[in-house]
Amino acid sequence: MGSDRRFNYSAIGDAVDVATRIGSCCKAVGVQLLISEETARAASGFAVLETGEIALRGEAQARNLFVLVGDEAMAARREFQELEALHARLLGSLRNKNRAEAAALLHACRSLGGEQLGGLYNRLGEKAAVLAVDSVTPVEGISASGLPAHRAGR
Repeated sequence: MGSDRRFNYSAIGDAVDVATRIGSCCKAVGVQLLISEETARAASGFAVLETGEIALRGEAQARNLFVLVGDEAMAARREFQELEALHARLLGSLRNKNRAEAAALLHACRSLGGEQLGGLYNRLGEKAAVLAVDSVTPVEGISASGLPAHRAGR
């Protein structure tokens, strides 16, 4: 782009537009870095957590986005793997509108996710709060305190 005297090196196109829209969702989701599902697949081995579907400005269909939590070393840590499994169960509970299960899993995820993921779990907590009240059912592997059962005794 530009003229003979002035050049402007810019990235243009659909991918740039989508990346900009994804980046503008970070504050609403409460995280520093969001990536698309395509990027998450390309970065296999990295520590990522699904946010669920998020409507992007200017797009008719919501996209499934992911939080980039860390690199391969983070992904290999037992604590992250435990969080990843609980997080997946949490999203399933939200999709199935199981408020009681979501609440217990949310507490466990907040405990493991720490400050870095606090905004994400606040957002997911808001989603859980609007679910229809379901009967209280025990959540396998989660203690009454909301911690993973094997950690509750610590």
